Amino acid sequence: MKILMFGRGTIAMLYGWALEKAGNQVDFYVRPGRAAQYGPEVDLRIQDGRAAARG
Repeated sequence: MKILMFGRGTIAMLYGWALEKAGNQVDFYVRPGRAAQYGPEVDLRIQDGRAAARG
């Protein structure tokens, strides 16, 4: 499925990452001025607290 996310904030990035991992094609619409500010890639580091809780 093709999905279009609006903006590239924290929420959109996390949902976009999860949807992409589920096999979807995700694109982001960002205002032209902001797109130049963000650049072509985002370094997303997600910490899964469940792994630490299992010990």
